Amino acid sequence: MCKSVRYVGIALLSCILLAGSARPVWAGIGWLHHLENIINLTVRSRQTPGTDTADNSGTFNTTGERCAICRKVIDGKKHVLDDEYVCRRCLERHLPKCCCCGGRLRQGYIEYYDGNYCCIKCYNDTSLPRCAECNCPVDDPELPEGGYACAKHRPLAICSSDEAYEVWAEVEDAYTRVFGPEFVLDTVPRIHLMTLPELQEKGCTNSNWIKAFSRTHVEGGHFVHDIYVLKGMSHYYLLEQLAHEGAHCWHYEYQPYVLSCQPAFKEGFCEWVAFKILDDLDLDKQRERQLNNADIDYSRGLRDFLRLEEKVGSAEAVLEYVRNNTTL
Repeated sequence: MCKSVRYVGIALLSCILLAGSARPVWAGIGWLHHLENIINLTVRSRQTPGTDTADNSGTFNTTGERCAICRKVIDGKKHVLDDEYVCRRCLERHLPKCCCCGGRLRQGYIEYYDGNYCCIKCYNDTSLPRCAECNCPVDDPELPEGGYACAKHRPLAICSSDEAYEVWAEVEDAYTRVFGPEFVLDTVPRIHLMTLPELQEKGCTNSNWIKAFSRTHVEGGHFVHDIYVLKGMSHYYLLEQLAHEGAHCWHYEYQPYVLSCQPAFKEGFCEWVAFKILDDLDLDKQRERQLNNADIDYSRGLRDFLRLEEKVGSAEAVLEYVRNNTTL
């Protein structure tokens, strides 16, 4: 996955949750259209609670969560504070601190998908490095093996190749469970963990949002895959990136005209693969973030493939479609 953006809240999969169930169920007609409306309402810039401007922060509480502080059912929008949902009133009374400078957020702020908040001053400071996982500014030393992570994600940061290959083994197991033994690559990808400058140089880009990319070539009659990924991600975020890039590798092996595919088709397919893997592992928050991605090639492409799956009836049928088509 080559990009990540600042996530301004958690989009709700309300239209696909069964009452009392902790696991999404992909059922019902028109749920993706309803979900798209929710996403369009929630992907907005944020304002500090208590100002005179409209409340564009938080996400709509359509699944009945109670505020972790006052215990009342949240009416309207909910916010994430210390990994728990809170109502606007309680958020105002317990203003969070900037994850970078530690100051109270009495002015404008940015709210990240996992509950990190950042003041506008730190967010606009381009001299600060960014967290490998959530992209919030970091005012901490570089990780011992290179790369940066915020205080929340620093204890979980993966910077060694051995750990990365262990995560890849989990991805392969999940591929087999979800898609069957046919979703197997010709060779195990070579995984390269890199700092942001190294990743930018290798990928020939100056993007500060780049997270990972892959390249494939044929050598000695076999496909050779290289996956380049940013140092400092947590276990499950790295798993998501590897699942996406592994899907690119599979696509190169099984679709001879892959280079003629439009970006939304290629990225949408790989996001769909990662989405299915995250579903298998019950990582709902990460799937919600995928659907909130502001890059249309990723988020809308993903929703297009979810519609395709609904239409053709199975994941196996989607893979067969991708083998034989270059556009939706």
